Amino acid sequence: LAVVKGNLDIFKKQSVSGHIDVHALETAEKTVDKINSLVNNLLALAKAEFGQSGLEKQPVELEDFLSEIHDDASVLAENKNIKFSFEGAGQKIEILGVREELKQAFLNLVSNALKYTESGGEIKIKLAEEGNFAKISVSDTGRGIPASDINRIFERFYRSSEKYDGDGAGLGLAITKKIIEAHGGKIEVESETGKGSVFTVFLPN
Repeated sequence: LAVVKGNLDIFKKQSVSGHIDVHALETAEKTVDKINSLVNNLLALAKAEFGQSGLEKQPVELEDFLSEIHDDASVLAENKNIKFSFEGAGQKIEILGVREELKQAFLNLVSNALKYTESGGEIKIKLAEEGNFAKISVSDTGRGIPASDINRIFERFYRSSEKYDGDGAGLGLAITKKIIEAHGGKIEVESETGKGSVFTVFLPN
């Protein structure tokens, strides 16, 4: 907000001369976008924590759902020259869930993988069934997460030394975890620095 106020003061002074500093305008716009993103993430986190999305859980067929997630992010992967694939289970696996919330959770995982995987790397979404649970993994060949951070990356506002959480405020993975837990599931992570990470989600089916 201080950045926005500072740039507005500049605009006031420049309005007299008729000259507008485009850089200052762009800086103010970016700052507003960041604030808006933070507020939206805080609202999403609150809703996930207290189960107040206002939306009823409906059947979600995971093969189609995850295929959509893959399609949505494929262009971004292609732009970074990253191999991005989806491996289905070869059978119908259905859960009860809020589709919009689940989409946010999995797009958060894919977005992080895209952000921290270099050109020529690989990202894979895999669906399987394990007992009474659907098992969905998002793996990448990115930079990996330091061992010192692995137990804290799901904490709200936590910023690891590698800044692994992709939303810039340390909320993306916290939101993902709360959404998964609100659906009766759990999320696990395995990672090795320099080799990549695997986030695995278990959801009751």
